[in-house]
Amino acid sequence: MPEPMIFGADDVIPEKSDAQYACQFVEAAVGQPTLVAAAILTIAATLKNVATAVAINSRTAQDVKNVNGGSLAIDGWFSLTLGALDNIYVGTAPGGLEEHRLTLQATYTRTGGGTGTLNHEVRFYVRNLVDVP
Repeated sequence: MPEPMIFGADDVIPEKSDAQYACQFVEAAVGQPTLVAAAILTIAATLKNVATAVAINSRTAQDVKNVNGGSLAIDGWFSLTLGALDNIYVGTAPGGLEEHRLTLQATYTRTGGGTGTLNHEVRFYVRNLVDVP
C-alpha cells in the first residue's frame, strides 16, 4: 500500500486523497528544546474550511495523541494522517482550490514545572478533481 503524501504549508492535496502532516512542538520560552513525547500530555486537532469556518469530518478538538491518525514518536516528532474524508472539497467550482486549516493544540509539562499550551497551525489547499465522485 503506498504511503500518503507528506504535505506542508500552502501545499495542494488532490481531493479525497490521503496525506500526512508532521511537526515538532517547541516549548514557548525562547531557546527551549523540542518537546519529547514524555512531556506532551495531550494533542487535539481541529480541521476547518477557511472560507466557511465549518469543521471537516467532525475534527473539532479531536484527540490525536496516538489515536485518530496521530502518532507521537519518543523524540517528539508528531505526524497526523488525514484520510480521504478529511480532504474533501466542499465548494462548487469545478477544478477549484479550497483552503483548509489544521490547528493542533498541545498541552505539555513545562521544564520548570506546571503545564503549558502550544498552538500550531498549517494552511493547505484541496484541489477539486472533476471526475472524483
